[in-house]
Amino acid sequence: MIKIPDRKNPISKETRQELKNYFGISLAIFLFILFFQPFDFDQLNFNNKLLVISGLGAIIFVILVLFRIILSKSIPSIFDNEEETWINDLAGILICILSSVAYAFYLRYVGIILLSMYLMFKVVLICFAPFVILKIINYQRTLRQTINDLSESNNKLKSLLVDFQDEEINDAVELYSEHKTEKIALDINRLVLIKAADNYIEILYSDDDQFKKKLIRNSLKSVEYQLSKYTNFIRCHRTYIVNKDHIEKLVKTYSGYKIRLKSHPEEFPVSRQFLLKVKEAIGEN
Repeated sequence: MIKIPDRKNPISKETRQELKNYFGISLAIFLFILFFQPFDFDQLNFNNKLLVISGLGAIIFVILVLFRIILSKSIPSIFDNEEETWINDLAGILICILSSVAYAFYLRYVGIILLSMYLMFKVVLICFAPFVILKIINYQRTLRQTINDLSESNNKLKSLLVDFQDEEINDAVELYSEHKTEKIALDINRLVLIKAADNYIEILYSDDDQFKKKLIRNSLKSVEYQLSKYTNFIRCHRTYIVNKDHIEKLVKTYSGYKIRLKSHPEEFPVSRQFLLKVKEAIGEN
């Protein structure tokens, strides 16, 4: 598909931002020279001095535009590759050299200033400033992009976690007997509690707002292993595994702690061995 350029806005957003950056750099150099006066313009009156200093700022702007826009469009394989740091550094060095040469001619023939080693040293330092500022701008842009990428990845992970939790909640639990001759399948939110009963386990589950029980031949340890992939179930006693979503509150009695379930009259014991885990699961300190 051929992309038709927008005639109302032929300059891209990135190019406009680059032009703003270059103008800001040129303005900063103009103000620096104006207020700190690194060059001797005493032979000029104020208006001519202001005009000459404006020309110094304009030189930086023109050179930046030449290097970062015109050449980047004509040779994109060199200047558009943001990953090639050495290419960007080379472009910065060329900008510094070209700006220094332009400044030298401008100061000598427009500013009527005699050149010296000390003056050229100051010229090079000033012309090196755009390179440093552009490096800082690129670093900030990269940092912002990295933060945005991390934020986007974090949001995706949160979304995946929510989907995983929803899938886990809506998943079905399958409990097998000792020799897999018998099986019971329930939604996670229906399975309330499992109790060890000699060589059997007693499964307490909800069915149409009623609690029902089912016995299958197995050990509580084996069932605990079968439930290990689900975070809903916790061991609260050597003979009990409970679905934490069905816990109403933790009650302290004269004989120790007990769990009170939602809409269930019976309370179930919590041993000291599992007390801390139960408190963490229901959010109690």
